[in-house]
Amino acid sequence: MNTKGNMRKHLAFCVVATMLTLIPTSAIERNNGAAQSIRETHMIYTDGNKLYSDCQAVEKSQGDLIDDTFAAGECFGYITAIAESIPMDNFFNPAPSVKQRQYVDVVYNYLRDHPEKRNEDAFFLTRNALVSAFKKTQQ
Repeated sequence: MNTKGNMRKHLAFCVVATMLTLIPTSAIERNNGAAQSIRETHMIYTDGNKLYSDCQAVEKSQGDLIDDTFAAGECFGYITAIAESIPMDNFFNPAPSVKQRQYVDVVYNYLRDHPEKRNEDAFFLTRNALVSAFKKTQQ
């Protein structure tokens, strides 16, 4: 198989692996075998610094040549998973023609332009960047 095909397979694997880490899990605290409380917990990817670092691999790429395909896959997978989890309504309404790379560009640019916020949770930074960029326009 050619290099381009191998790269795409590796990138697809990285996207799926990243998305699997985002699946919520339930936790039950137990005291002497009795359930005391049930709370929902979610996987926290990391902060904006890690996401920005991963997305730099995408920005540094030249066409199909990506030096760090694992980091690029984490960036694409994480941002795509969050974009797909945001309900489409008046606050988030991207055009059907918006591509996955556009979501990555929006988040990368937001993190680049707001280095003071990169220590915050990557989930909220990503969601806020996407919602700000893809608001429904008033008609």
